[in-house]
Amino acid sequence: MPPVQTHRIPFTHLHQTIIQFFKLGPHTASLHYAALILGILQGIPTRKITVNEKNPPQDMQATICTDYPWDSAMLATSLVLLLAAPAVRGDMLNSLKFRHEGLASSIGHGGRSTYELVCTSGQPSADLGRYFAVAKKAAVDGKVGSMTVLGVGLVDVQRVMDEEEERRQKEKKKMKNSRLRRDKEGEEKDKEKKKNAITFEHSFVLAIAREGFRVYQAYGENGRGYCLFESLLGECSELRSWDEGKKFLKAFAKIAGSKGTWTAEINKAYKECFYVDINGIYGERVLGRPLITEYVPYVRVHEIRDVTVDDIEKFAWDIGGLKEEGHVGADEGDLHADAVSDDLFVDAYKW
Repeated sequence: MPPVQTHRIPFTHLHQTIIQFFKLGPHTASLHYAALILGILQGIPTRKITVNEKNPPQDMQATICTDYPWDSAMLATSLVLLLAAPAVRGDMLNSLKFRHEGLASSIGHGGRSTYELVCTSGQPSADLGRYFAVAKKAAVDGKVGSMTVLGVGLVDVQRVMDEEEERRQKEKKKMKNSRLRRDKEGEEKDKEKKKNAITFEHSFVLAIAREGFRVYQAYGENGRGYCLFESLLGECSELRSWDEGKKFLKAFAKIAGSKGTWTAEINKAYKECFYVDINGIYGERVLGRPLITEYVPYVRVHEIRDVTVDDIEKFAWDIGGLKEEGHVGADEGDLHADAVSDDLFVDAYKW
């Protein structure tokens, strides 16, 4: 993956970098992503990561590719935010923690859980329209090449509350029994409950510049949807005008501003924004009843202002001997396999 030299505008450069990230296929992209995460967690000051038969460890590569599926909205959002973040470890960690709350506790960098942010902080749901307006003004009225990147999380509040209640119940059982014991029947009930759970939760990234805006996202709920690299080839991530921005924000406002039960109107707006027909996926399982009876959305936004080409080029790596095909950005040192801990690799993708 040679450096992109023809386009030095951040908006174009980010798009081309994301495309180049998948040039050697989703398998290699997953290994790249794991190696990038590991380097950040280790606090390596260098910006070059060597990916070869030893790094990531070969016996872990299949697991990494399974754990990093590119139809994951969480993974797609985290990758784009990570590429856009400044080359400062704290900023990169914040971009990752936006969708990976487990990262905060696993490496001891603090931060509140989604439950705390949504249910106990008193912080209101974010107004995406306001963030978009500020980013548009900076792009149109600001310096040439100005770009803002917004990570957007659409949170299913009822799901968050259910998961918190489940966590508390497990903690109670641990305290009573000194360790958690579950009978087979109970485990099967939990599996069935999760299998049948319906959620509208999603995340995506908006890149906003003078040229217009793009949406970067993936969707893999229930095995029906699209991968990030597939969305790059279709209308999902194509350049959009400000008029299209008004339509997108209107549909998103319908999604974010509604409460109660899932309706056909919300489903239509969801499909307009995310190219996914929730009713079409789940409708056959509910026999005419409302898909979601406790529809309570909450919006989170992670804002990265004034993204530069240097920010986007902060990473560089080799892929074994395929240097010409596997290089992005500038050479600034190496992270070698002998600096890698298997335990840290496991921790890196457990969150």
